[in-house]
Amino acid sequence: MRLRPVLLDCLLPLLLLIAGLSYFSVLAGAASCSLPLLIALAILNLGWFGVRYTQMLLLVLTLAGMVVSCLALRVHYDTGTEPCSINEKWDCGIVNHSSYAMIAGVPVAAIGIAGYLLLAILVLKQSRALVLPAALVGLGFALYLTHIEKDVLEVWCLYCVISLALISLITLHGTGWLLHGWWQRRKIDAKFL
Repeated sequence: MRLRPVLLDCLLPLLLLIAGLSYFSVLAGAASCSLPLLIALAILNLGWFGVRYTQMLLLVLTLAGMVVSCLALRVHYDTGTEPCSINEKWDCGIVNHSSYAMIAGVPVAAIGIAGYLLLAILVLKQSRALVLPAALVGLGFALYLTHIEKDVLEVWCLYCVISLALISLITLHGTGWLLHGWWQRRKIDAKFL
């Protein structure tokens, strides 16, 4: 039995979250080396922890996404000063009260909650082939909203940035999870040939 140090069991997911947050800097054009770091950490996570830990990490990331989306939804319906109103460039209230915060009468944060819930169900059902397409849709939606924040509103929402980091990590780990399953099937098929 191979023993893994407890420190690495806690440290690597934390590093992955930090790397996910640094992915935002790639979108902002601040650091071009963050994306390869993020991909390397996703591969390291799958290799070090294995498939079961990757599935648990995906579940934790989806649950964190639901929490962040719930916080953004609370901001959407709140009329007071928001706790994430940091300065003129970082204000969740401006973003969540803008005309872009609703799609067909539904708050974007509620769509986020539903999306993360769907991803959590797919992870629990071990539907590897469906996790990646669902995560890609979520990532595309998050990138569109990031464009709105950066280029149209020119104000950032802290909860939205955290959600972007989470869906980016889910997409990367979902890709690794899918590829690992595909690779395992190829190895099994090769044994029978």
